[in-house]
Amino acid sequence: MVDQGSVIDRIDCNIDATLTHTEKAVVHLRGAEKHASSATADKCIKILLVMLLIGAVVLAFKYSSSS
Repeated sequence: MVDQGSVIDRIDCNIDATLTHTEKAVVHLRGAEKHASSATADKCIKILLVMLLIGAVVLAFKYSSSS
């Protein structure tokens, strides 16, 4: 009987710890989501896409004019 009570107490403690960790994880995920959708990240992505497009156009002109 004592062993079962000890096991139940450990399970209860683990469930409480899991709840606490899950709540902290939600806070961290909300912060990460906020940073991921920031204006700076959007600007960087747009600049990289424009640079990629310019590079593709330059390569297209280079290889189309060499033939």
